[in-house]
Amino acid sequence: MLAIRLTCDRLGELAEQMHDKASEAVRATAFAIQDRAQALAPVDTGALRNSHYAATRQGSGYGDAAQAAARANPEVPLLPEVQTPRDDMTAIVAVGAEYGMHVEYGTKRQPPRPYLTPAAESMRDEFTQAMTRLLA
Repeated sequence: MLAIRLTCDRLGELAEQMHDKASEAVRATAFAIQDRAQALAPVDTGALRNSHYAATRQGSGYGDAAQAAARANPEVPLLPEVQTPRDDMTAIVAVGAEYGMHVEYGTKRQPPRPYLTPAAESMRDEFTQAMTRLLA
């Protein structure tokens, strides 16, 4: 009689590696969105562009962004820092300048000049492909 026994005791290790790679893809995508949003942001003083930051479980770039925005315009009103995500599968790309939302979506008197939404949309396919590769 021939018997074959297969044991796979590395499933936990493989799951952990997959989680780590997915987490890195989330962070990398957030930083890429931040970079693209900064490149697309309309510039007057540079405060809006400089106030973009990413927040992940590992930390936030708020302090650096707030300082850079204040250097560009010492009177720029800044929003409070967003709460750091509690898990490493979440990242937030935020704008510190209080008026960022008005530029992105417009106001009654000012047409929208989107920069953050197009930046995020531009990364959708790349992020989806990165996650798909993890499952292949």
